[in-house]
Amino acid sequence: MADLYNLDRHHDYSSCFDYHGLDFTTTAMPTNSANPFEQGQHFIDIFSSYGCPRSNNAITPFSNDLSDLRNAIDALSPESYTATYMGMKWGAALLDPASRPVVDAMIADKELSSEFAGWPHAWNDPSVRKITVVMSDGQNTRLNEVKDDVYNGQTPDYWNKNSPGRAKIAVVDSEKTGEGDVILKDICDQAKVGVNSTVYTIGFELGGQPTAAAALLDCASSPTTNYLVDGVDITTAFQNIADEIVNLKLTN
Repeated sequence: MADLYNLDRHHDYSSCFDYHGLDFTTTAMPTNSANPFEQGQHFIDIFSSYGCPRSNNAITPFSNDLSDLRNAIDALSPESYTATYMGMKWGAALLDPASRPVVDAMIADKELSSEFAGWPHAWNDPSVRKITVVMSDGQNTRLNEVKDDVYNGQTPDYWNKNSPGRAKIAVVDSEKTGEGDVILKDICDQAKVGVNSTVYTIGFELGGQPTAAAALLDCASSPTTNYLVDGVDITTAFQNIADEIVNLKLTN
């Protein structure tokens, strides 16, 4: 999917987008953007995980195949720090009609049924509802990056095999600056514009993290679409959301 965007590539090891180059005040991510998107760095960090998540955490852009979706969810694993705003940005972007070229390409490659032609519909299309469900287990924290002068001084192959070490890491601390919560609110506000758009949020085991809980509440369309759960209660939250979506579909 990344190859459909104007991504300023420096390596082919992974395809993360650097959030510094994203606009969180709009849901659109045009594939024909005049300004290239910044590619995320690729390296093994100090915790022996990759700076850009591996393929098991890749986006599943569009699907109506229940088995494929379950397999994608089962393959997910936690990596490094928390950046809820990135998940929300991509979720909103894939609901935006600017993502139609992605759908068209998937249909052409027979990765998606032709019944998806014309998706995503316009935000104000009265015949559809746009629903985002975002789950987080903590506060937006920080982003580890290799200092530019150090990162650019080595080949991509070097960073695919080596940890930069603590001294060479440039830390963007979203928790202390509040930047992560600010841009999360920006994109959430855009994704819930209009009566046909709903954002559900689920805070999983957020005990002792009031700032994280507040950020998710702020992101949700209303207090009734915000869930704070622990343990197996998360199943109930997802079931409640599913029931509400079905009811909305039947009502419309």
